[in-house]
Amino acid sequence: GVTDVIDSATITHTAALLDGTGSGQANAFWKDQFSVPSGGSVALDLRALTHKAFGGTGTLALSAAKMLVVQSTGAISFGAAVADRWAAFSAGAVSVGAGGVMYALAPASGWPVVSGASVVLITNAGTAPAVVDVYLVGVQAT
Repeated sequence: GVTDVIDSATITHTAALLDGTGSGQANAFWKDQFSVPSGGSVALDLRALTHKAFGGTGTLALSAAKMLVVQSTGAISFGAAVADRWAAFSAGAVSVGAGGVMYALAPASGWPVVSGASVVLITNAGTAPAVVDVYLVGVQAT
């Protein structure tokens, strides 16, 4: 006969960044949820992140990203080739599977974000739209 082997694992991780701009600190937070159509892409410029609050809009420019969370309902790539690509995080695109979450943390100095190298392309190669949530914590450019 066949015997099923069942196993499970739980991972809990707590990260705390204090208010500021040094090691272990951050002073900026940005989040958004958007839909990426099948075969389409969305470009995020980490030096020009639009946020909405209290009926208005503003723009956030990061000089470093220290925490990044990307969650998607569909299979996407994060960081594909694009003009002004943000290459400080990864040398190539990172795949996030359908229903997957990518979590990255660099609390000391983070990943630098500079003009001319600040654009992240999120691409959906699936056959259905993907709903993507992006959370960024970092240091605001001055």
